Amino acid sequence: MAKEAVNCLFYGETNPEEVMRTLEARFGRPDALVIAEIGKLRALPKLTDSARDTCIAATKVNNIVATMKALNKENYLNNPTAIRIVLEKLTPSLLYRWYDYIATQKEDSAELPHMAEFLNREAERCGRYAAPEDLHARLSGTSETKTRRIQRAHATHHREIASTAYKARSCLICNGDHPMSACATFKEATIEERWEYCKKRNACFRCLMKRRFRHRCPTKPCGVDSCRGTHHRMLHNSERPPTSRSGSSTQESSCQAVVTSARPSKPKAHLKLFRYA
Repeated sequence: MAKEAVNCLFYGETNPEEVMRTLEARFGRPDALVIAEIGKLRALPKLTDSARDTCIAATKVNNIVATMKALNKENYLNNPTAIRIVLEKLTPSLLYRWYDYIATQKEDSAELPHMAEFLNREAERCGRYAAPEDLHARLSGTSETKTRRIQRAHATHHREIASTAYKARSCLICNGDHPMSACATFKEATIEERWEYCKKRNACFRCLMKRRFRHRCPTKPCGVDSCRGTHHRMLHNSERPPTSRSGSSTQESSCQAVVTSARPSKPKAHLKLFRYA
């Protein structure tokens, strides 16, 4: 990640100080680093009575305390949120021993370093009984976990596909094991009734399937009587308005236009003035 942040600076003769300034601006913010360390405390698993868990927790808490001191952010060492996070990870027996330990310390001192010292003491006492860590087993366990996760994702995906395919086969009208286009009730219905079936059951007008989130289906023309509409063939209305009616209406409109234009004009009166000498 750090290399990607300054990768473009290596193309030319860049001053190393500029590279360092870029890295410090991106990754050298002490407060952000301390907040990241507190996030690591939250990521700690809850301890068990295992000696190995106690040793691992002691190492991680010690590293976090050392990081805060190295960044000169010792004010975070007395952060009540951080100490409460660690206390929530302890077992009941460790928690009571912590109460006995902190009672012997000064009240005005930071508690997080005391927690690191306490966990170090507990780790030294039970370290000889901790099970040795097998790196090969950890790596194989990690790969096995990833394999199981991938297999579980594939199984879930196949179940969703099978469920979707079954729902696509089921009829939206009679719930039979067939698509709505093959339903006898839908076939016997009129075109208007078929459209009403689709509206009430939220079916797609193109494929007659149930419309769901991000529903997509191929858009193709109906094709019945050269119809260019994108509806399903079973929703095509082949009825056309009669031509004579449209022709008569055209004639009526033209006649009306002629009569209107032939309307006689109103009579006009002219007033003439004569002057007598």
